[in-house]
Amino acid sequence: MKKILISLLVLVSVSLWAEDLKLDIMYTNDLHGGIDRNPATFMNPQFPPMLGGGASAATYIKQVRALSDGNKRESFLFDIGDFFQGRPIGSLTNGEAVIEYMNKIQYDLTVLGNHEYDIGEETLKKTLSLAKFPILSSNIYKKGTKELVDYVTPYLIFNKLGIKIGVIGLTTTDTEKMSFPDHIKNVDFGDEKEALTKYVKILREQEKVDLLIVTMHAGVPFNEKEEYEKRYGKNAKKQTQYWGLDAQQLAHEVDGIDVIFGGHTHDGVPQPTEVKNAGGVTLVTNAGSNGKFLGVMDFDVRDGKVKGWKYRLLPVFSNLLPADAGMEALIKKIRAPFEAQLNE
Repeated sequence: MKKILISLLVLVSVSLWAEDLKLDIMYTNDLHGGIDRNPATFMNPQFPPMLGGGASAATYIKQVRALSDGNKRESFLFDIGDFFQGRPIGSLTNGEAVIEYMNKIQYDLTVLGNHEYDIGEETLKKTLSLAKFPILSSNIYKKGTKELVDYVTPYLIFNKLGIKIGVIGLTTTDTEKMSFPDHIKNVDFGDEKEALTKYVKILREQEKVDLLIVTMHAGVPFNEKEEYEKRYGKNAKKQTQYWGLDAQQLAHEVDGIDVIFGGHTHDGVPQPTEVKNAGGVTLVTNAGSNGKFLGVMDFDVRDGKVKGWKYRLLPVFSNLLPADAGMEALIKKIRAPFEAQLNE
C-alpha cells in the first residue's frame, strides 16, 4: 500500500504540471554505474540512505513519458557523462551493463565524460558501439587535427511541439590531466570556449533553433556566487586557469545558450543558477552524482516559442520511488554473472 501511495503522489505531482508545461527534459549526470540499488555511504557512512538505482528512476521516467502525446506534450532523457566508472557493475563490464540499461530505458543521448577514458579509447569505442543513442561531444579531436573522433557527434537537432531544439555536447579538458596518458594518446581535447562558440553560432545562425541546450560534462564552482564575484564582479582580477573552463565561465563568456545541463563536479543544484552574459541570461544546472537525483526541467511552449520553465531536482531513493518491476528484473539479470564479485 505504501508503494502504491508513493507512486500515486509522484504521478499527481507530474500531472499538476501537465496543463501548462509541455516539454519535459529529464537528465542524469555522473551516474558512475549507479544503476543497481546501493547504500549511499558517501552521504552518511553510518546510516546511509538506500539509492533506488535505475529501477526507481525508471518509475518516474515512465510516468513522465506517459503524459507525452507527441502533440501537446513531449519529453527527453539526457545523460551528461561519467556514466559507468565507479560502481562495480559498471567497472567490471567496462560500461556495457550501463549501456544495456540506458538502451532499455531509451536515453536520447549521452555526453562523453572524463572517466569514460579510464578503460582506454579502444575499449571505450567497443562499449559505445552498443549504444542505441547518440554520443555527443564537440571538442574531442583526432590527435593533431581539428577533426572530431568518429564516435561522437557535436550536436543534435530535434523538432518537437512546433519548435526547433538544438543540443550541443561538450567534454571537459580536465580529461587530459585526469586520464592515463596511454588511454588518450590518439585524441586531443579542444578548447571548450572555442568549440562552444563555433557550434552556438551554427545552431543560432544556420539552424535557427528556438531553444539551445548545452549538455556539458563540466561543473560549477563550490560557492557559485562568491566565485562569480571574483571572476566578473567590480573587483574582479584575472585568475590563473589550471583546470578547464567550468559551466559558469562558459555560460558567462559564450552567449546564445538557453540552458546548460552540467556534470563533473557532482553538485546537486536545487534550482538553476542564472548566469548573466552579453546576450542575456543562461540557466546552469547540475543533478548531483551516483544516481542520487534526476534533474527535471519543464519548458512551457506557446505559439512556437518557449515562454517559461520550472525545475525540479528529484531524489531517487528507494523509500521515495518504488522500483519499476521490469527494470528491476533487467538489472538483476545484468548483475547475475558478477554476483559473487559484487558481494565481496
